[in-house]
Amino acid sequence: MMAKAASSNIWPFALKNECEIANKVKLKGGTSAEEKFARVKHKTKLEFFHPFSCPVFVLDAVLQGGVSKIPQWDLRAQVGVYLGHSPRHAGNIALVLHLTTGHISP
Repeated sequence: MMAKAASSNIWPFALKNECEIANKVKLKGGTSAEEKFARVKHKTKLEFFHPFSCPVFVLDAVLQGGVSKIPQWDLRAQVGVYLGHSPRHAGNIALVLHLTTGHISP
């Protein structure tokens, strides 16, 4: 099923993710490339970085608000593919590839 949704169209996301990680990881001198460029110390939260194309679970839209309930045996989440951080949202928001539709969303 993933072979249909994941194709060569996700290569730009892989390269962007690799560049972002390379810029944020500390080097031998104790600073990252991003810190050297900006000349500002910054603490990077590595817990928000995940392996590219690892499976992620997206909570059902009805449950995301925290108010509604769904029947006990209904699915509460869908599986997607992690494509890196969203450039237009907060630092902990990921881009996710929906496996059946091929849609990429935060």
